[in-house]
Amino acid sequence: MDINIKLKKLEDLYKIYDDFVKNFNFSCKKYCSTCCTCNVTMTTLEGHYINKYLDNFKKLDLKIYVHKKRFKPQITINQIGYLCIKGQEIPIEENDPSWGECVLLENGECPIYQVRPFSCRSFLSISNCKDNGSAYVDPFILTVSEVLFQFIEHIDSDGYTGNLIDILIKLQGNEIKLIPNRHIHALMIPPENREKIKPLISEIHKCLK
Repeated sequence: MDINIKLKKLEDLYKIYDDFVKNFNFSCKKYCSTCCTCNVTMTTLEGHYINKYLDNFKKLDLKIYVHKKRFKPQITINQIGYLCIKGQEIPIEENDPSWGECVLLENGECPIYQVRPFSCRSFLSISNCKDNGSAYVDPFILTVSEVLFQFIEHIDSDGYTGNLIDILIKLQGNEIKLIPNRHIHALMIPPENREKIKPLISEIHKCLK
């Protein structure tokens, strides 16, 4: 699939999600960056989306962060879905917010907010993370987010998933280890949410045709 077609589909999925959650009440506000850690993951497609809108972004010397401790996923969301339908164990991965804030953060603001990856876009907490010490995501919103994650990876099935830093380093033409994406084998929707999410799934399928 042509990269521009894939980027348009990604943009459509972002809009579907943003429209879906806009009527929910969340604590996330401008300068609320408690959850903006260096552990953000995304696909190569989302990396291209960032680069498309910020041409000067490629000039950042991200290689200086190569040795910075950060979450490096070993499995994608669609690989997890495959393991689930096979009844196989899902590996536990280490992910610690104390490893530091996002390297792109500037005075509590995200300089790429308009084109931020879905893992940032979908982390919407009902509770104030700073005051309560942790985030709380509504279980149904979490299901919706996981489904969107699966479709984003599906569109970019010939691409890769990795830490935000690693993806952007890769797109700058550097060699770095990433994990290959996969097509959707099964959507990970709990039984209690299957009816409720049907209209959203229908809308997603329409945009992907």
